[in-house]
Amino acid sequence: MALTRVTTDVLTDALVTAAKIANDAVGADQLASDAVVTASIVDNNVTAAKIASDAVTAAKIASDAVTAAKIASEPISVGITSVVTATSLTATVNTHVYVSAATQTITLPASPAIGQRVLITVGNFTDTVVARNGSNIMSSATDFTMDAAYLSIQFIYTDATQGWVIS
Repeated sequence: MALTRVTTDVLTDALVTAAKIANDAVGADQLASDAVVTASIVDNNVTAAKIASDAVTAAKIASDAVTAAKIASEPISVGITSVVTATSLTATVNTHVYVSAATQTITLPASPAIGQRVLITVGNFTDTVVARNGSNIMSSATDFTMDAAYLSIQFIYTDATQGWVIS
């Protein structure tokens, strides 16, 4: 058998290029387990749409990979506003009401939605009334009296049966 000298022209014609490979011809079965390395992946080719929803777990994140610079700088709003009052008032949802005078009535919001809350804190007195405003308080169709000084109670609306529950 005679050996033929291989020239660069012959090799150039024989090179496998992307244009010579049919679409979808190379799949996971055709790749060696260590064939794709980080250096082979073009920047920005891995997008959120290409990552399975359960693929990233705490075990797969390097301990020093998440830094303050990588966390969005959007402020996180707790959504609670504070009001100080020495008079009776109707609270709005997601409000902390500090009652600074005795014998006041704080009325809970009408038509609340599940998860809405009102936090009420009283000063050194024991007679602040929390009016239910049509919704139950702890499954009861009665108003609630805060009967301890310096008491703070959060009311969270759960449903029409329970109404406002205390936490």
